[in-house]
Amino acid sequence: MAKVLGYNFLFKFNGKRIAGVTQDDIDIQPVLKESITKDDEGATQYEVVGQSIDITVAGMIDLDSSDTSKLHANDLIALGLATGSSSKVPFVYTRGSGQAYHGTAVVNGYSESTNAEDYGTFSIKFRISGTLATGES
Repeated sequence: MAKVLGYNFLFKFNGKRIAGVTQDDIDIQPVLKESITKDDEGATQYEVVGQSIDITVAGMIDLDSSDTSKLHANDLIALGLATGSSSKVPFVYTRGSGQAYHGTAVVNGYSESTNAEDYGTFSIKFRISGTLATGES
């Protein structure tokens, strides 16, 4: 997937390149292993054994469409309801001219919010599945 200025995350879903245009969030939290041993004299010790990485993307559009139209809510709901291997989505994450990261994410949630005074908002949450690799994908 090529880098497109203005989008931090690019995903591939059902043959479409999609990106969020209103909000992209990434949250990296350490996965900790806790131990208490006699040698530690009862003091808890922690070791980082990995990371839990969550991504939230809102205002998703189809970049391959001639008018870069927003994805239909039904497409997003289908992605949110996906299970098994169909819930895995390849992605690339870049920030400006910085390092590119790529991998596979699984759908971790779908949300939409509407009110009478504004447009509806739709967002998809993903969790990285496997490793986050660097370089070109």
